[in-house]
Amino acid sequence: MLLFVLLQVHDAASDWMKSYASVVKRTYVIDLRQSTKRQMMDTDARKRLGAYEKHSEIGRGTYGTVYLGYHADSRAPVAIKKVLGPLKEARHEAEMLAKCRGAAHVVQLLEAVERREKLYLVMEHMDSDLETLISATETVPTLEIAQVKAYLKMLLLGVHELHTRGILHRDLKPNNLLLSKTLRCAKITDFGMATLIVTAGGNEEDESIDDKDCKEEKVNPKRSVQVVTRAYRPPEIFFGEERYGWEVDMWSVGCIFAEMLLRRPLADGSSDIDQLSKIFAALGSPTENGWSEASQLPFYLRFKDTNPTPLAEHFSMLSAAGVDLLAQLLQLDPKKRISASKALQHEFFSEDPEPAAPSDLIVVDVPDRVESSAIDSGTADVVVTSDASHTFMIKGRRLL
Repeated sequence: MLLFVLLQVHDAASDWMKSYASVVKRTYVIDLRQSTKRQMMDTDARKRLGAYEKHSEIGRGTYGTVYLGYHADSRAPVAIKKVLGPLKEARHEAEMLAKCRGAAHVVQLLEAVERREKLYLVMEHMDSDLETLISATETVPTLEIAQVKAYLKMLLLGVHELHTRGILHRDLKPNNLLLSKTLRCAKITDFGMATLIVTAGGNEEDESIDDKDCKEEKVNPKRSVQVVTRAYRPPEIFFGEERYGWEVDMWSVGCIFAEMLLRRPLADGSSDIDQLSKIFAALGSPTENGWSEASQLPFYLRFKDTNPTPLAEHFSMLSAAGVDLLAQLLQLDPKKRISASKALQHEFFSEDPEPAAPSDLIVVDVPDRVESSAIDSGTADVVVTSDASHTFMIKGRRLL
């Protein structure tokens, strides 16, 4: 009898345990599903930035990471830049872009979203950049003068749009000029180093910029000389000139013009001194160019005269007008450098051949891969991804 009772109790306990285990299992499965759903919702929330969705990483540089994104409704592609560094500095870049709203040759800011002390800039999507085109010597063995004119003119239009808004870019270079296959145009990007500049006349291309009054503190204050990528940096910045203006950008434009023709940088030194040596070897020393004020700059160093080969011989593919424009862009003395507005009126753009029509512009796809052995570790700072699981290095030039 006692054994029978014990067996009944054991069976009842066993049934209760099975029932309890079943309930626990069902509860666990439900909780797991809810947890997975919450995780998916959290992931979607992290991907969503305003009206846009952030997807795969497509580029990375010193000052930010760029992602491919899409408009949540229209699915139109966009570029989303996560700006690195302090939020205050990131907001500054957004402010610079906001001032360029409506500028046809400046990449347009669509939305700015702050999240977890980081700023995301949603910008229009572009397909490639000028550095990729210049480097594609096998795909495009020769850049015709009409093509060079077209891209130079669009660059100058973009720079003019910046300067008339009182914006100094301070980092113009080929990979900061983006190209679009669909729009068939070029647009300036990357405003991490841009600054607002005020002159007596209200903008950088006013004739009053040449007045001595513009050297006064209230009109032309001191600015950092830790700007502009070395290969595109003007000599006055190397010599420590802190009171500078639009002429800094114009030197960079001249370097880009020369690089499109040579398919390599005009001067690409391994150090600041080496860079100056190469500049003066190509263009002559400050003394040879009559730039006497250079000797008053804080970091001035005297370089021996170089008796350079005339630009017309270096750039035999250019007409006399083209050589003249290049020479005015690459004036050692910043006061003698041509402005963007005057450069756009130069006869180089009106003589034959005319700038290529937008439909005829060449745009080369960014390569999926560049072998790491071909990259100088001292210059590689850009990453391109072809998909979510593969990242590849492509050539870039560091700031310093």
